[in-house]
Amino acid sequence: MKYICPHCNKDGLSFFSKLSSGLANPAKCKYCDGLSSISGAVLSLFSVFIYTLILFAAGYAFVKQTWLPLIGAIIVYITLQALIVLYSPLVPLTKESVKNHRYFLLIFIIVFIAVGYFGSKK
Repeated sequence: MKYICPHCNKDGLSFFSKLSSGLANPAKCKYCDGLSSISGAVLSLFSVFIYTLILFAAGYAFVKQTWLPLIGAIIVYITLQALIVLYSPLVPLTKESVKNHRYFLLIFIIVFIAVGYFGSKK
């Protein structure tokens, strides 16, 4: 299945490039090398919903001593991810915006690791 590039309007993006696209790791058109991703708002809403679902499923699975809620949450995750890829439009990105998102992601990872490392020291 091919998807239309928002830069050149040709079908230069594959299902897997759209599936793995993000603001810091965009899909690249095979015709014009344009960068695009699923909307950041869609990705954010999806992330909040699915992480909340997995957190509650993990808690319920721990309390009830069963794997079924986690398996159900994984099935819901895969289904929602496929629906988002199929129906969410791609938005064009510039190289500068991708660079900024990667920089922000790197800072976030460094702070996350530092808090985890220094927070565990006693």
